[in-house]
Amino acid sequence: MNKSLTTAMAVLLAAGLGTATAGGMGGVRGGNADENARFAFDADLSLDQVPGAISTSDATGDVSVTFANDLSSVDYTLNVTSNDPVTAAHFHCAPAGVNAPPVAVLQIGKSALTNTDIIPSIDDPRCGVTINNVASLLNAMLQGRIYANIHSTGGVSILRGQIFPPLPEAED
Repeated sequence: MNKSLTTAMAVLLAAGLGTATAGGMGGVRGGNADENARFAFDADLSLDQVPGAISTSDATGDVSVTFANDLSSVDYTLNVTSNDPVTAAHFHCAPAGVNAPPVAVLQIGKSALTNTDIIPSIDDPRCGVTINNVASLLNAMLQGRIYANIHSTGGVSILRGQIFPPLPEAED
């Protein structure tokens, strides 16, 4: 990301201008669940998004993510319906169609992440940005580089959802 765009994002965050929502492969969804949150994302999870999927899972799911205004934490809700046993869930940093190591461990249901929950990703060319805290996780989501991945027995991916950058809400 170029310096001027990074600076513009920082100004936007500091000024608290507006709210935003984002849609995964299913498109943009309705309003922000937390009126005070600056950034909220959601994505549909599917087997179709798993590169080279070897599973035949019928699992479905979605994830909703809301960043605290002070970027000290990120709340999320991860919903998964599966006949396969879910053995792990993560946020990973890479563009759509590319696999990479996790940057945060997720739980099914409602939970939160703080800076201590972030698994650093530094100098990984698949990620393309440094991730070492909640603010840098937001930066990566704004660049469309974060995906949620759900694993079953043997580490097989059964669901994936790329989290795309938010679109500003339309003004009335």
